[in-house]
Amino acid sequence: MKEGSGISLAIAIGCVTCFVLMPPLLVVLIYLMITAMAGARAFGIGEQAGMATGVLVGIVAIVGTLTTLLAVGMGKIGASLTPKKADRGSS
Repeated sequence: MKEGSGISLAIAIGCVTCFVLMPPLLVVLIYLMITAMAGARAFGIGEQAGMATGVLVGIVAIVGTLTTLLAVGMGKIGASLTPKKADRGSS
């Protein structure tokens, strides 16, 4: 087995897990957003004219946030596993 293949396997499992969990999480978050918007509309806080635009902006914000969190998380994992360069001139 090659050196570092265990780390690669761990990162791959983390990515696959994130991608498998993202669709159900999107469904739950979009449902909660639409429910909150409907509740605001029922109490007269929101307007019907901006409902479709609000839903679209909410979906874009949710997907963008989850994708950014995934990228930042994988970047942090990759950066922490990258070997540090040895300082050759200090000795």
